[in-house]
Amino acid sequence: MWYDKWNDIGPLSNHISLRVITRSGFSLVDSVADLIDESTWRWPTAWLDLFPVLIHYKVPNINPMQNNVVVWCTSDGTEAEFLASSVWDSIRSKGGEVDWVNIVWFSKCPDSHDHLFFECPFSALVWSLVQNMAELHGVPNKLTENVYRLYPISKGNSTKSIIGRLVFAATSYYVWQERNARMFGNVTRPPEILKNIILDSVRLKLASLKFKGSDNTRRLIEKWKLPQCLMLES
Repeated sequence: MWYDKWNDIGPLSNHISLRVITRSGFSLVDSVADLIDESTWRWPTAWLDLFPVLIHYKVPNINPMQNNVVVWCTSDGTEAEFLASSVWDSIRSKGGEVDWVNIVWFSKCPDSHDHLFFECPFSALVWSLVQNMAELHGVPNKLTENVYRLYPISKGNSTKSIIGRLVFAATSYYVWQERNARMFGNVTRPPEILKNIILDSVRLKLASLKFKGSDNTRRLIEKWKLPQCLMLES
């Protein structure tokens, strides 16, 4: 609701601060439908004076039988399914078709972001193997839901917040790297190996940081087998 461009004007977060949103009793993961009550916006009437741009946000017609989808807006303004192939086709420098085109793009290739992060069996297993170390218990295998679950901690500087974000970023990076290695290099690695690579990468980054001293920080440092000198004295 607040961060998506579901209106041509742009995301509401461009005009309303997170503090105002939460102080008004709304959640940062609200959907557009959550803010509609009998074809009327649920936000306070006072917001129209504080944020006049809201006048231009018309209440959309929502079909409750249709699921939300992520779309890609091409350079000519056309909305298309969000696929790596369609994004690449919009941003690349176009040339003549080459002989090996069908090696890279083919109809049986499930190359959507939702599939890759983390709905396919391989990436879902990798994600499940690293969640415990990040203490991201119960986070689903869907990209958009992962982002919604992680957003509330994305601004924080707690040890758990930093670890959660690093694990998510590293998992996304190495799953994408694995996808490319399989497609272009015919090289595969089992999930357990990828898990170790991800955790070692995060551990190396954590070892370059300093953390405020607390019982929770001490517990996480021990869990990740990091030196205690990384923890600052209270």
